[in-house]
Amino acid sequence: MKTLLLLVAFTFAASPPLRADEIPFEDLAHKALERMAPADANPETLSLEDAFAHSSVHLRLGLFEVFLGRASAQRKDVAGHYLRALGTLLDLQRAWLAWLAPLQRFEQAEEDLDTLEQWVGKLKAGRIQALARGEGEAELLTGLEASDRVREAAERLAVFMGSGACLGLDREDQAEPLVLAADRTEFIELLAFCGWLYPYLRDVYWNDDISTWTSCYVDRYKFIAMEFAGAGAHASWMAGTPMDEYAEDGFAQQVTQLAANSLIDDYFGGRIPPSLAGALSVNLTIDVFGMCDTRVDGDLRSRRTEAYEIFIPGGNSDGGWLPAVAADSRWREKQGKDHFIGILKTSQKDGAARMARAKGKLTHFGLENDGKTKHMAVSAPFLGSAALGAATPPEEFVGDYKEFLRSYRSCFIYWLREKSQGKARASEEAFARWLLHLAADEELALEPSLQDSFGAPLSAAEVTPEVLEGAFLAWLRRAK
Repeated sequence: MKTLLLLVAFTFAASPPLRADEIPFEDLAHKALERMAPADANPETLSLEDAFAHSSVHLRLGLFEVFLGRASAQRKDVAGHYLRALGTLLDLQRAWLAWLAPLQRFEQAEEDLDTLEQWVGKLKAGRIQALARGEGEAELLTGLEASDRVREAAERLAVFMGSGACLGLDREDQAEPLVLAADRTEFIELLAFCGWLYPYLRDVYWNDDISTWTSCYVDRYKFIAMEFAGAGAHASWMAGTPMDEYAEDGFAQQVTQLAANSLIDDYFGGRIPPSLAGALSVNLTIDVFGMCDTRVDGDLRSRRTEAYEIFIPGGNSDGGWLPAVAADSRWREKQGKDHFIGILKTSQKDGAARMARAKGKLTHFGLENDGKTKHMAVSAPFLGSAALGAATPPEEFVGDYKEFLRSYRSCFIYWLREKSQGKARASEEAFARWLLHLAADEELALEPSLQDSFGAPLSAAEVTPEVLEGAFLAWLRRAK
């Protein structure tokens, strides 16, 4: 059970969280309860599954079950965003199958994706609004009277993705539920409701931190807000900024990357650490949109550091607090359209100049502080067990360092899939082999799986072209 905590938050400005007593958690919980459950419901008898089935429009699309509250679904703009999210989740699963396609064929799944994309693409917001206003369960296939062909395609794709058959697995079908919240008020209400439903988790959900969250897990359910928290030190917890005002297709991209994280976690669990899962999800999002202009990972300016794990060298195992600064960075100027090659090459050149007397000119990268007044270099390895124990840069460089690591890992995954074996086809086959191999063997660790599939260790204390990280750095120097 995923109880708790994939916490991802983002604010536009350096605004401290509101005090807990400024958010009326108990009142909000009961307000949500009124629309989500029968009057006699209590935490001992009510489940999240029953609550959302009763109070939401919802649809199973492959691996994902996507929920939206009835009241919000009656708003035309929100219903339109819901339909956009459904379409992009189909695109995401098509992109995922394309990663596996070099070693197997998916004719039926691709046909089912076509059928569902055509059906979802023809739906209008008005039909979602009408369904939300009706009575009884608001499941889209039933409520909108989908044809037998569409129903059969949805059922096949759900089993194919939910059972892991796309990876050759044979497990019980399971969905990844995504709960969309139209605005900050609904998002906070839903988490207040979860605090009521799980009293032992009230310290988590009935506290000031949730005023800046944009997503989190509760049990198997991933809650996703459609808005960022409002800007400014005195912004109300109810104030928000629509993601589409910040970036083109901002909400759709955000949902795609968060759903991609869920997909990776569903199929691989802890064998792929969160930061590498983030690199995979960035690449999937780029495959869908041609860019990744999200606020899911990197330097989110949420003030909370990432937990230490193998792909975050020098991370703080106890968590901690960072100074809040501006949201954008030089690493996002092209939104990943070039897979971060350009900015990494610039940083690599700067690092080599700053470490001119050190060995391994390809292994150094330049960082800058937020004011761009100070500079320093950091050196590989940045990946795998070879990077354990690496020192964290001084605090004023940590934001740029986190953005560097996000770009570095994402570009490494791109190289691994497209360039690592010299030719694209051989690289794609090796990449697919790695995913299939890792999914099939639950005892197989990450680094041995990479060596088995790509023929070289991930990295080493001295990064040379004989290890994958060294080969990547040599390629990066030449890349255009």
